[in-house]
Amino acid sequence: MSYDAEAHSNLGIALHDRGLWAEALPSLQRALAIKPHEVEALLAAANAMKALGRAREAVLLYQAALERSPQLVEATIISATRSSSSGNPTTPLAVTGARLRSSRKVRRFIAI
Repeated sequence: MSYDAEAHSNLGIALHDRGLWAEALPSLQRALAIKPHEVEALLAAANAMKALGRAREAVLLYQAALERSPQLVEATIISATRSSSSGNPTTPLAVTGARLRSSRKVRRFIAI
């Protein structure tokens, strides 16, 4: 069962990394149905939701990821910030570089 979650998560993240948001989301949702606390899948699903214009749903997923692993979310922010400043493309993020604890801050960043 955990293997299935990992397979779905890996496929969803691979599609996510190519910007194929609509294609990534079903795999990520399947992974999260099996293993709801998988932070990488939560972040990728949140990014996909945001890119597809489903910002309110994205906020909930970003919050869940942040609650489960503030350190990983923070590392993702730092990595994205560095990629962004070096001119490399980066995926949408719901956080700004500091730990966000309230939906108001998340909503402000993703401009709902």
